[in-house]
Amino acid sequence: MKQIKPSIFIIITSVFLLIYSMNVYGQETGDSSPWISFEEMVESNQNQPKKIMLFMEADWCGICKRMKREVFPDTTIESILNNKFYPVRIDIESKEEIQFIDERVTKEELSKQFGIQGTPTIIFLDHDFSVIGNKVGFSDREELTALLNFITDEQYNETNFEEYMQNTQ
Repeated sequence: MKQIKPSIFIIITSVFLLIYSMNVYGQETGDSSPWISFEEMVESNQNQPKKIMLFMEADWCGICKRMKREVFPDTTIESILNNKFYPVRIDIESKEEIQFIDERVTKEELSKQFGIQGTPTIIFLDHDFSVIGNKVGFSDREELTALLNFITDEQYNETNFEEYMQNTQ
């Protein structure tokens, strides 16, 4: 059996580790959980009504990718989303059709109906699809956790989010 020279072994090992780390690093965390499809949300909401969180995003949106990588994988945020919301990602440029209330629309058309001007935008809906409110732009873990609690506890009926944040600090 022929021995491999140490330098070749180091090169082969280095290349393997580089390729492996690129695959692991390139995977976006938070993409599989807690997200559900729009259709799953509609069906589940009929059987067990919950609040709905629509994460309006685009493939080219760097801030959206950052939130999916850094914010949504947080265990507290995942827990709140899994237990209190139906979280759905919507690509604002998608031509995929969905059934929204009583009409078929593309995700792009739905985005226009909601008046989306920028990404990311988070839209909160009540179980009957009425709009509770929205948040445009990046939210860090702390802000998103507070926002989810604000919506879950229905504090939006009592005050606005800015006042809520001042009173909780």
